Amino acid sequence: MYKRNKIVSKVNESKDKNWLNVFFVTSPIVAIISKMIIDYFKIHPDNILIVSLRNTDLSILKHEFIKINPGKYDRYLEKLFFYSPSGDKIVRKIHHRNKNFLVFASLAYREVNWVLNSRKSQGHIYIEEGQHSYMNIMPHTHSKLSLYTRFKINWKNRFSEQDEIGYYYRDDAHGYIGIMQDTYPQIPIQDKHILNNLEGLKKYYKPKLLGVNTIGVTCASRRINKNKLEEMLEKLLFKLPSGSVVKPHPSFTTNDKIFDDFMERFNKISKGRVGLCLNNTILEMEMLFEQKKLIGPTSSLSKYADFLGSSYEYVKLY
Repeated sequence: MYKRNKIVSKVNESKDKNWLNVFFVTSPIVAIISKMIIDYFKIHPDNILIVSLRNTDLSILKHEFIKINPGKYDRYLEKLFFYSPSGDKIVRKIHHRNKNFLVFASLAYREVNWVLNSRKSQGHIYIEEGQHSYMNIMPHTHSKLSLYTRFKINWKNRFSEQDEIGYYYRDDAHGYIGIMQDTYPQIPIQDKHILNNLEGLKKYYKPKLLGVNTIGVTCASRRINKNKLEEMLEKLLFKLPSGSVVKPHPSFTTNDKIFDDFMERFNKISKGRVGLCLNNTILEMEMLFEQKKLIGPTSSLSKYADFLGSSYEYVKLY
């Protein structure tokens, strides 16, 4: 754990001045690290707001939250008019608390940039999340982006999978928080804070896969055409022994219609030989209780599996 740095100073300032701490939670690992931050800094529950994106499970975060489910026409408003209905909804929720606020998020995506424009924003801190946190990515100066670049970023709202390319992080952040020493390789050590209180999260989570040794992990839905879903599942289930379970990528569980279609195809192929994890199963937490063998496509889960004493076997699914 590093000595006192500007991250510690900023979070302590937030506590001293009674600011609201807004956590953008986009994945299980962000939920985990958010809870580690809350515990480590002893942030008062009254000063916490969780923003849930991608239908992420919040079972370890028993705090006030707002779930963001984009409307049917939101993406057109976002792309054509530089307007973020989701971001506006979050700002209204924050302003209802009538406090200055500090943002914790994994990336400088559209909703985060929108919220940071608020007059009550006191800045932001980045939270480790997956592969991009270990790439050689340099922060960018958001205020100096050209109109063309802003339009391009806003249109895609996606990030490159190549090192050193993309607009992941703004250089006006107060710092970066992670759980492994090699996170954020291009960020100076004084701008990072590494937490080591992961074991303390066991009290918030009841394991659901004790005795299940092998877990299959699907790829994201965007990686395959809809008519290739069954082929992808067949490739994955072929690698799994009887009694294993499969954890669907969040993109298959974000809405009922998509999940129902996934379930129908999964049941058709598995024929009861392999089970399915519920959405509130957090694999990183499961590995805290028991070593697992994970099987799936290229994923940041391989790094977390190694960190937690488990293993990850790669299988080509797309």
